[in-house]
Formats: sequence, structure tokens, C-alpha cells
Amino acid sequence: MAETHGFRIEARGIGKRFSGQAAPTLSALDLTIGGGEFVSLLGPSGCGKSTLLRLLAGLLRPSEGTIRWVAPDGSSASGTRLPDIALVPQEPTLLPWKTVFDNVSLPLRLRGTARAAAAPRVLDLLRALGLEGREKSWPRELSGGMKMRVSIARALVTEPDFLLMDEPFAALDELTRHRLNDDLRALYTQRRPTVILVTHSVEEATFLSTRIVALSRGRVAWDLPVDFGPERAGLRDHAAFQALRGDIAARLRADQAALS
Repeated sequence: MAETHGFRIEARGIGKRFSGQAAPTLSALDLTIGGGEFVSLLGPSGCGKSTLLRLLAGLLRPSEGTIRWVAPDGSSASGTRLPDIALVPQEPTLLPWKTVFDNVSLPLRLRGTARAAAAPRVLDLLRALGLEGREKSWPRELSGGMKMRVSIARALVTEPDFLLMDEPFAALDELTRHRLNDDLRALYTQRRPTVILVTHSVEEATFLSTRIVALSRGRVAWDLPVDFGPERAGLRDHAAFQALRGDIAARLRADQAALS
């Protein structure tokens, strides 16, 4: 992991209003995310989760407020000291004319890394994500779950400091989703990037996260630590997991009722 791994994000007074909107998507939002956290963003559709993620990724500019990347020494990130950010969108967006290997290696090749030099890192990720032997496959030959595994591998191949994920598992069946959650959690435990995940799944957020942040009316409604420790195999069957999942679901229902 790059030495910027300890960077944190500080969002202060964030507002975002799109052209023609009567009310802003985000308003006076404050949020700090530390290096190495796994933060899931929950909340009803339209509450600003994906907008916030795009602001953090630098794909949008806030209408108000500031987003600051802070180095471990407390200084603001700038120039060559900016952290490395990778984004996994809801759709895998693989290049159909490239093989699995070439899709995953693309970010490294764009940085000038030779194909042979990129190979060990690419093959290691493919093994970790259950894609060993699929290096020469074309995207059209892959299932939806496999395509998403390739998308995640492509995002991780540069060993980013921040991995931003916008509902990447929303279109997958429950079994495939669970398997990908297990793989993502294992990779997070091994590599410890900072992960920010947008999801509508309470179970997914509870299983994966070290912290859950819920949005409502364009602001942070509540912020909850998830203290299950790094090893989470079999966690879904534990009473403590089910109790926390139920508590989070109840909080979200209360938030929704308050909007009615």
C-alpha cells in the first residue's frame, strides 16, 4: 500500500444543487473518514449517497463547502502527495475487445507498467477473486458476477488508498452477492484500503463495514461503528449480527417515516 494510506477525508459544509432542482441533493453535510476504514453509506433513494461518492471521487464539484484530503502529518494533500483513488461503478464497464487479463491490467498499463511487470499483481488478484484460469476469457463469456469480480480486480490492481464503490452488487442474485461480499471483505482485511460503499442492503453494510453512515434529507442522519473484528466468516448466522442488522433496519424505517 502506498505511503498515503493514512490519509483521511474531511468534508465540511458540503452542499450540492443540480440545475433546476428546487431543493439541494446535499446540504451542510459534514463527514470525516479515516485511513483504513470501511464505511458504508445507507439511506433511501435520492438521499444523496451516490452524489456524495462522486464528490469524494472528484467527478463532481460541491456547490458549497470543502473536501480536504489530510495527510498523516495533518497537512493538506497536494501535488504528488495526493492519495490514489479507484472507483467501482454499478455496472462493470469492461472493455469488450480486451481479455480479462488486459482489462485488469489496463490501469497499470496506462501508468507505463509493462505487461510482464503487471502480470504478477494481476494474476494475484484474479486468484483472490476466484478468476484463476480466466485470464484469456472475453467479457462476453463471463457471468454478471464474474464481470463484477473483474471490475473489482481492475480497481484494486494499482493498490489504491481509497476504493469507492457505487452499489456494485445491486444487480446480482443473493448467493453471488454473498460470495462477492466474502471476497471483498477478505481483500479488505489483507490490503486495508479505505473503502466507501454505497448500498441499499442492510445485511451487506453490516457484514462488510467497520462503520455505517446513514444519509437523510441530504445530511448525515446517524453514524454507527460496527465492531465485529476483522474475521467475519460465518458472521451472518450469529445472533449479534442479526440483532445489529435489525437495529439498523429499524433506524432506516424511522428515518423514512420522518420524511413522510
